[in-house]
Amino acid sequence: MSGLSCKDLKAFANLLAEEASSSSDDDLPNPGISKLGPGDIKMTKNPTKIRLKGNAKGGEQRGGGDERLPTHPDDIWDVNDVDVVAVADDVVTDPRDRPEVDITYKQRVGSEDLFLQMNQRTPLTSSCEVMVVTVTMKGEMKKNVDCNLTEVDLDIRSPLYRLHLPFPHQVNPDTATAEWIPDAFQLVVTLQLVRELDIVNF
Repeated sequence: MSGLSCKDLKAFANLLAEEASSSSDDDLPNPGISKLGPGDIKMTKNPTKIRLKGNAKGGEQRGGGDERLPTHPDDIWDVNDVDVVAVADDVVTDPRDRPEVDITYKQRVGSEDLFLQMNQRTPLTSSCEVMVVTVTMKGEMKKNVDCNLTEVDLDIRSPLYRLHLPFPHQVNPDTATAEWIPDAFQLVVTLQLVRELDIVNF
């Protein structure tokens, strides 16, 4: 290494070297951290109540729009800043069987894709516009199946089966189609994907 003197190498070695510390110092309590005990856990006097509503956006949303819920100064986080995830709590305890689910992705391929390869499509799911969910419910009839669809999940209930399926991507529920195939006892739901970069990709 030309251009580095002995003094420069020592300064570089000191920069990379860790400070020497005694392992006995690690055993001492840190005076800057206060200890919490069982007596520090207590209920707030006025707990914050949250009312949940469902809407077309999908999942459970708090309030009716831009309303902000009241907060308590002792709360760890602001309840208005926490995202609500669509979860069906009754699925875990429901005694009904979970039907067999098959998810496939489809691309809308035209002649410009097939012959000219103009749209730079790949076999990855990022190049797919449609998600097809096939639910097989053996022994079930079409009239007994209740299907609810939101942007983030699919909820199916019948006397024999119960399914709550959160989607990996948001979908457009207005363009969705459902078809019942009686011979195979299958419900086929075709969903248009709504992703952030779809304008760029397609």
